[in-house]
Amino acid sequence: MADKTVQRIIDEEASKHNYHQQTWLPQHLAFDEFRATNQMSFIWGDSDRHEIGGILPARTAYAIKRYFEGFPLKVRKQVRTVSLDLNAGYINLIPQLFPNAKVVVDRFHIVQMVSTALNMVRGQVMKTVPKRSK
Repeated sequence: MADKTVQRIIDEEASKHNYHQQTWLPQHLAFDEFRATNQMSFIWGDSDRHEIGGILPARTAYAIKRYFEGFPLKVRKQVRTVSLDLNAGYINLIPQLFPNAKVVVDRFHIVQMVSTALNMVRGQVMKTVPKRSK
């Protein structure tokens, strides 16, 4: 599929949802990123209802901060938790955007990080063992 077709499908699906409201936020948010066409995009969702809250075309701190600052501070103060991966950029934004929220690192990303680290060490160890060794 061409990049333009993928982007058109994403845009059509996004238009079906109320992504542009800025009057409320769920108490429990989840943040992540995904590859959309040729760049990484940002997605947030309602952790309780398991629904997408919004998709941003960029995952930069600037874009995320600008987006969430569109919500009144009173609304942002009602957020209790933000679940995310270990992306330091996201973790540093949470206190600024959601003053009463706690950061929760989700299990999937912890397991993924441990698995990646274990595979790196395994590869390094395997390089030290002679090829004919059993």
